Amino acid sequence: MNPSISQLRAQTRDLHIELEHTTIDQDLLSPQLTRARYAHILSVWHRAWIPLETAIWTSPWSQSLRQLLPARRAAKAEQDLHALGLNGLANTTTNLDATFKPDVLDSEAALLGLCYVVRGSSLGGQVIARHLESTLGLNTAHGSSFFSPDTNESLTWPQWCHQLGPLLNDRAAKDRACAAARAAFSHLLTAFTEPHTCDRATP
Repeated sequence: MNPSISQLRAQTRDLHIELEHTTIDQDLLSPQLTRARYAHILSVWHRAWIPLETAIWTSPWSQSLRQLLPARRAAKAEQDLHALGLNGLANTTTNLDATFKPDVLDSEAALLGLCYVVRGSSLGGQVIARHLESTLGLNTAHGSSFFSPDTNESLTWPQWCHQLGPLLNDRAAKDRACAAARAAFSHLLTAFTEPHTCDRATP
């Protein structure tokens, strides 16, 4: 495996596992998932995703790394929410927007660490999309486009990883990438564990 990817994976494994054990994540993949619960969960994902996506596309290094930037997905979540009859959590007040600090993106390497999390999430998204289709009958055209494979991605995941390697060619670069990746996972973890996100009541 690519040494850079191996280090990123190892350095974020604990947070990734913690994320998988949140109520949000477990409910999303539950056989008992309902449309109402899914709509609420997608609202949480949407609100958490916007700061990450914004940080990527407003980074001063975004142009030089354009081929490695993940496809935009926040607008897809908005479309899915509209299809489900829910327009987000506009009435919920939290400190979520403050939990992801763009100042961790202090280098090209740090931006790559953030991209690793966002781009890599599409792998799990494929599993979620299949589950949404089998349990709720949702598809890319109606309700699950945020999690469905994106045809706009110019590189497959192995190709993406292959191109990342040479860009993290020293220990300092790998450390910066790992710090940014951990910040992104921590941001998602905060979003998924805020009190209102854990409530299984219908939104």
